[in-house]
Amino acid sequence: MILSIGVYSLLAVILWVLAKDQLIKQNGTLSRDKSFFTWQNVASIVIFAIVYGVRYNVGVDNLMYIKIYEYVQNGSYLRKDMEFGFECVQNLFTNLGFHYSVFIGLWGALQIGLIYYATRRNKYLLPFIALFIVLGPTWLQWANIMRQAVVECAFVFLIEFVVKRKLMFYVAGVLLCCLIHKSALLLFPFYFILQKPVFPKNQWIAVGVVLLCTVIGSTPTWIQSVNFIESVLSFMDYDAYVNNFKEIMNDQENFRAWGPSRAGLWALYLMAAWIYPLLRKSFKFDKQFDIYFECFFFGNCMFELVANTSQIFVRPLSYFQSFSVVVIPICLYYLSKTPKRTFFYLMCMLAFFNTFWWTIKAYIGGVGEAAPEVYKFFFMY
Repeated sequence: MILSIGVYSLLAVILWVLAKDQLIKQNGTLSRDKSFFTWQNVASIVIFAIVYGVRYNVGVDNLMYIKIYEYVQNGSYLRKDMEFGFECVQNLFTNLGFHYSVFIGLWGALQIGLIYYATRRNKYLLPFIALFIVLGPTWLQWANIMRQAVVECAFVFLIEFVVKRKLMFYVAGVLLCCLIHKSALLLFPFYFILQKPVFPKNQWIAVGVVLLCTVIGSTPTWIQSVNFIESVLSFMDYDAYVNNFKEIMNDQENFRAWGPSRAGLWALYLMAAWIYPLLRKSFKFDKQFDIYFECFFFGNCMFELVANTSQIFVRPLSYFQSFSVVVIPICLYYLSKTPKRTFFYLMCMLAFFNTFWWTIKAYIGGVGEAAPEVYKFFFMY
């Protein structure tokens, strides 16, 4: 437990210090430098990639990707249904003789690199983004679904082309993402859907919608009437779910317990639904921020509607829940500029406890270091 908490704490502190360092000029004013390739950003990406790459059994899919890579190194294939782009990169790395930690580290570098690049014009958010990536739910999300997480981060960046109305750039970006994970096909129509951000501008209505979705989702019997989902899944990389669709639909044992992690994130996202509409009025947020919030808000509402069903409904929604990596830091940064310090400290507490809690919970439950939430180095095995 000490190793896991130590690694997460050290990584969070290093990324936070590097993010803060590039913001301050010598005279103490906020830097207006919008360049991406600063030494602090490069160092942050490299350090994150190393920690992401040398893990072992951290994230539920981690061992699968390690085994697939080792099979390819030995001249055979464990899975032949991986996307073309992913396979090309994997074959390149195995042909060059790289250890699997280098290959996996590359995807970690892409994840954090895409988020940092997407926010290069709003660098003042980076310290909070860095902390939320490591200490919030983001780290485990990225570790659990490595390929899809890269596409999710790319989607955050592609919002730039939605704002600038550059359709061809957006389409090209999505096509590249499809080479990594087929589910990126779902992102094509959102270029048009997101042109005019639509979400409750009144904080009471926003909170009310989240609460209503939570109540409805507590007994999600309505999901049985959704007949088109099986055909939609066939277009995405969720074959295991498609093959067992009928059994999954009949399974009533999918209710998520309201433990500290579930309740904490629910409260955090509910606070964001309340605070963002207030902050946007005071600070005049631009369209890009509003699109971030729109994706986050409706992704969170949809999650609450299907949270007590199956992963086949929850997993695609992570494309929109992933916008929490910028929305929560936006709320935290601008809250820190207001007199409402109580809200700021409460939101910080909820935002930066998730990774620590999952490590502690693994040992409380008796699973210990075998849990995929607990950090381990590959050279320990």
